[in-house]
Amino acid sequence: MKLQSTIVRAVTACVVIGSALVACGNDPPGPPEPMDITMDRPDDTSTQVTLYPVEDAGAPGLILSPMARRDRGSWHQFALRAQRAGIMTLSHDVEMGNESRVGAENIERILADIHSARALLVERGAAPHSIAVMGASLGANLVLRYAIEHPGVAAVVLVSPGEEYHGVAIDASDGDSWKWPMLLMISSGDAYAAATGREMNRTAPGYVELREYDGS
Repeated sequence: MKLQSTIVRAVTACVVIGSALVACGNDPPGPPEPMDITMDRPDDTSTQVTLYPVEDAGAPGLILSPMARRDRGSWHQFALRAQRAGIMTLSHDVEMGNESRVGAENIERILADIHSARALLVERGAAPHSIAVMGASLGANLVLRYAIEHPGVAAVVLVSPGEEYHGVAIDASDGDSWKWPMLLMISSGDAYAAATGREMNRTAPGYVELREYDGS
């Protein structure tokens, strides 16, 4: 549990670390360049993901899922900061096509993508039991669904989770299903997500941290 809690704190601390380095004018040695990779799917199709590698073997890993109508590039600056903090990071796309809702078949495909991303991080040297998942809005709901269905996730970070986004629903009171440390990040101006995050914070049975910010 101590290692898992450290991962949660490292994910948020990397933002502060990255900002401080820029403010101080420091230019530490850069990590390896990010790389776009074609990731195979179980159904013999493939999808593009972006890997932010680190040099240390056995580093913690992080999978990033974007909000609806955003691609994996929306995580780029955050992923660079996570990478600089020593976290091997992988971002993927949430494919919706032209639909307003994510159908059941597509949900299963996205969850399979997250699972494949986890395997890819391990293949590239991340510690198998130190991989966290993080998502925003729709992506938050998807990574929560993934963590519930797939044992062994080290930690879960949810930015603006909601009870339902584009057909992907979660149960904010289902704390008994949450077996990992969890960080919840909400803004007071987003009443829908804020209510969900507060309810999750209230019902989570174990280590949980709620960070609430002003604005929307």
